[in-house]
Amino acid sequence: MKLSNKTIFCGIGKTLFNSSVCHFPADSIEEVEILLTERISRIKASGAWPEMALKRSLEFDQDQMALLDNRDVNTPAQVEEYLNQRFPFYEKIEKLKIEKFLHQNNTEIQTLSHHLAHAYAALFMSPYQNSLIVVIDGAGSRFSDFENNSEFKKFPAEHPDCLEECSVFLQDGGKVSCIQKFWQRFEPDPNDSGQQYSQGIGSFYEKLAEYIFNSKRAAGKVMGLSAFGKPLPCQELSAFLSQLDWSKSYTGNSKEQWEKTPHRQLYCDLAATAQEQFEEILLGRLKNLKGRYPAIENIILTGGCALNCVSNTKIQQQGIFKNVYVPPFPGDECIGLGCSSYGAYQSETVGWRPRTGVLQHAYFGSKSNIPTESNIRRTFVDFKIEKSLQVAADCARLLEEGHIIAWFQGRGESGPRALGNRSILANPCIPGVKETLNKNIKFREEFRPYGCSVNSEHAGVYFELPAGLESPYMSFAVPVQEKYLERLKGITHCDGSSRIQMVTQDQNKLFHYMLDWFGQYTGVYCLLNTSLNIMGQPIVESLEDLKEFMINSSVEIAVVGDCIVTVPNE
Repeated sequence: MKLSNKTIFCGIGKTLFNSSVCHFPADSIEEVEILLTERISRIKASGAWPEMALKRSLEFDQDQMALLDNRDVNTPAQVEEYLNQRFPFYEKIEKLKIEKFLHQNNTEIQTLSHHLAHAYAALFMSPYQNSLIVVIDGAGSRFSDFENNSEFKKFPAEHPDCLEECSVFLQDGGKVSCIQKFWQRFEPDPNDSGQQYSQGIGSFYEKLAEYIFNSKRAAGKVMGLSAFGKPLPCQELSAFLSQLDWSKSYTGNSKEQWEKTPHRQLYCDLAATAQEQFEEILLGRLKNLKGRYPAIENIILTGGCALNCVSNTKIQQQGIFKNVYVPPFPGDECIGLGCSSYGAYQSETVGWRPRTGVLQHAYFGSKSNIPTESNIRRTFVDFKIEKSLQVAADCARLLEEGHIIAWFQGRGESGPRALGNRSILANPCIPGVKETLNKNIKFREEFRPYGCSVNSEHAGVYFELPAGLESPYMSFAVPVQEKYLERLKGITHCDGSSRIQMVTQDQNKLFHYMLDWFGQYTGVYCLLNTSLNIMGQPIVESLEDLKEFMINSSVEIAVVGDCIVTVPNE
């Protein structure tokens, strides 16, 4: 495919979870748009073939569009053929007039390996001129599907069925090259449990998430639970998994069922084991990398495993690398972006430069969902709506008074964490605020901690920050200063840590301004910040989603644009 004559690069993440489409115009990096299937379908983490998001692609000049895609484990072409064998998939896509995005109909679609797509999404967000990019997740691409690729030829696997486990890339300006690759192969459990295990540390974590929570996607819960347990002896990952008694694994589907389990302590200890093994192996690899590349001071962690804010903090604390950066969407939400970025930077039409200052943000959701007063009044016609002349100050006052606020501004975050545009906000100093959220709004398990947003210039007052730490995307869990442990109980985990977002004016001027007003009112320049959704649902994306959320939750006040929207009295 000739990329140099294209003006729009369309990256398609046809992934098992969090499928996406990204549009990257060659002439404007700030026009990049990431459309997540889950935000359109309202099915959390949906990995459906992204037909809904691809309809937006029809608005562009098709002759000027380069198409690039990726699928984890299996290739997109393999998955599309599989879907068509199950039902008339090709016919359905043709009726939707998006058949151009099928491999069967378009030989010019370029398919990337999974970890390469992750690496190019990291490159897009990189604030550094030079770095090492470490990609680690549950499983990437299969060796046999890319064995003729130069990236794979340099690091051949022992068996064709091996899958990417961890890949390391050297970033030199806008160029990325693979310098190391770890492989894994899944083997059946010798005890005939029906399970398959590998030596991958990401898949080890996933498998224990499946055992503890009946979902391989529950790794974040495992991380939170790990603080309540003690690690069990583990010499070898797959051997440890094969010794598990799967009759004790959780098979329910509700938090009430889980909280009544008789195996609670076992689950806590298994979570602690997953965390310990993950940290030990990852830290060992990073120390080895630093030994090989002593002159490189910057490291970028990406892939789903980079969402582990506990291990991220230990990496920063140990000072292996001077600077540790985690993008706001290290999981598969970024695959569409990675594919389009590869096309853009491989072409001769798009230059690369580090993303610093106002470019360091996570807000790549659809521009059509930016709230306007007319849209707010049309959507919330039955609600009380007040125009605010000082919306940041008014919101801060409501929070000081103890209200829990739905905060909806600008374009949505393109990752799994609320970062000040689609957030539920609360005063962290109010006794019992965490319990109120769990019981009445979020419906989460009681052990799970809540994150915190704090103005960056005040972060050191409340938290023990490792040297050089920057945490704009809630990617690090740091200790709370001892004198604030009781006052900030609502955002403090049982181990005394809090997952923090350090907010700068460059990142989000309005949110930073509102935090400043809250600090002036209360003396505390931080807020409890959790994603604007109910557990099990995607983050709210549109005004219609917000209305549905307010109807079905006990949150009665939303700050939307410069309007304060209140649920009407019955």
